[in-house]
Amino acid sequence: MIAAPLKLTFDINRLREHVEKYVIPLEPIRQSNSFGGWSVLSSDGTYKDGWHMGHVLIEKESRTEDINKGLAEMGARPSAEYVYPTEICHGYLLEVIEEIKKLGFRPRRARIIRLSSGLASSWHRDSPEHSRFVRLHVPIITNADCFFEIEGDKEHLPATGQAYLLRVNRLHRVVNRGPEDRYHLVMDVDDENCECQAP
Repeated sequence: MIAAPLKLTFDINRLREHVEKYVIPLEPIRQSNSFGGWSVLSSDGTYKDGWHMGHVLIEKESRTEDINKGLAEMGARPSAEYVYPTEICHGYLLEVIEEIKKLGFRPRRARIIRLSSGLASSWHRDSPEHSRFVRLHVPIITNADCFFEIEGDKEHLPATGQAYLLRVNRLHRVVNRGPEDRYHLVMDVDDENCECQAP
């Protein structure tokens, strides 16, 4: 299994409406032709922050010597805490973030990520292979031809309001072979001490 569904769901119609009204009209930040979006939680409170390459994705107090070494080998650099709501984080989107906080996930670097139609991300890891690192995903707008590919397996995550955890220290990529752009709410989280566990 690539994605672990959580006992956590949101109102997909309200979330999609918020994204279509307040997020998509803004100019996205692009990391590549296929990949980019808007920050929901950033280090300076603006939606454009948090998209430059080489972020350290593990909070400073959680980093062991091995993790620091692995991050340095990946070319990562020190970063601030990405926990400040941006101009798109209001209304129902803010309610979603607050619910995730209440469950003990400690969300940070939350973003609405757009994967362009007909394209794919590069193969990558988001932390060193030997360190546990997960992201919470809530698919908002997608199609049946979008999927995650990890270690020879692939899985489509439908936009039903369901939240998922994915381990992103494994080599993976995201593919969109469909006719429309894919939008997910994605954030770095701590899942070991939260109230909501994967089944």
